[in-house]
Amino acid sequence: MRISIMIINLFCGIGALFGGILALSVNNQTIMGVSQSLLKNAPFKTFLIPALVLILIIGLGNFSVTYLLIINHQYAAASLILLGIIQMGFILIQILMLFGANPLHLIFFLIGLYQAIAGVSFLKQHNQQIPFSAKQN
Repeated sequence: MRISIMIINLFCGIGALFGGILALSVNNQTIMGVSQSLLKNAPFKTFLIPALVLILIIGLGNFSVTYLLIINHQYAAASLILLGIIQMGFILIQILMLFGANPLHLIFFLIGLYQAIAGVSFLKQHNQQIPFSAKQN
């Protein structure tokens, strides 16, 4: 399970980096089949904010959590749970803003759910608690 979650994290990280970079490029927005008219109900007019979230939080977050898993850091499992929740939230917000969904939304939502479940499983395997939990005190 550890290797599979690291592979999934790397896949999501690379995808988020490329997706964010492509979203920042005006010329590539038409290649991706994405137009700024999709943002008519969003709180912003360009893809700058979603692209930065993809790159900085989803992309670098996946790489960071993979690194924490590799070095077996004590917060790796909790970080994986948080990353999964963030990814599911990003997808849900995207669906709400775009007033629609496609199969990729479902796939990446399920990946986020898998990340969160895997993180809980890792916590239980190592008999750890979520950091800053009330049970610790």
